[in-house]
Amino acid sequence: MKPKSHIRILLAAAMGLALLPSASLSQVSMDVKLTYASKYMWRGYDLWNNHSAYQPDFTLFFGGYGAYLGVWSAYTTTGACQDAFGEPCNLWEEHDFYAGLTGRAMTGSAMEVEWDANFTYYQFFRRHGDDTQEIGLNVTHTGADPLGAVPYWGIYFGWPATAGAKDSRWIKLGVKRILAPGSSPFTALVETVWDDGAGAFGLKKGFSHLKAGMFFETSVGPLKLKPAVYYQSAFRGKDAPKALLEDEFWFEITAAASF
Repeated sequence: MKPKSHIRILLAAAMGLALLPSASLSQVSMDVKLTYASKYMWRGYDLWNNHSAYQPDFTLFFGGYGAYLGVWSAYTTTGACQDAFGEPCNLWEEHDFYAGLTGRAMTGSAMEVEWDANFTYYQFFRRHGDDTQEIGLNVTHTGADPLGAVPYWGIYFGWPATAGAKDSRWIKLGVKRILAPGSSPFTALVETVWDDGAGAFGLKKGFSHLKAGMFFETSVGPLKLKPAVYYQSAFRGKDAPKALLEDEFWFEITAAASF
């Protein structure tokens, strides 16, 4: 299927959800976000070799159905950026088109979970031959709350949208805890990711890293701000180019508005 076909499908899904008889305008909302990331880190891999990125994100929510769709992008902040393989980073600037459904199960019990089932099309608009697509499931165990900590996990399966991409499988495991509840809560997290070779990177399968971080969320006028800091310790640096997988420290600042 051609990249434009995926975009048409997502737009058609948005129109269809918006026009469903029981959906009122009050049930349709939009989030607009812009993140500055000091490094473009993705599931443990430093994709742009210590260079920063702008990451805008637009999401439509259809509240009556637990459905959403949107587009997330990544752009370099400098033309001098080269990735771990020596290629210009702007060759890998991307638009990721996504759609999903969210819900809760076993509400009110110690087994309560929040779930998010989703589909993402990764479009590298200067390298369509490497486009990929992915289905995923994220689960947060909100009812467990041992010692104030909330476990979460995700599982993802990717496959080629074009001939140049490769299949990939990922499993994310983590736990997070709110440290200072209130209007500007601090949240700490620890997580790790297993992959089967990181798709096109062609590495050995296994856990890639252990990541720890902290962020807080606050409101400034109509905007919601989320500063975050992270550190990771790499497990498999010998299997990958050093610039791609190594110990890393980075920060992100996200500004968001809802309509």
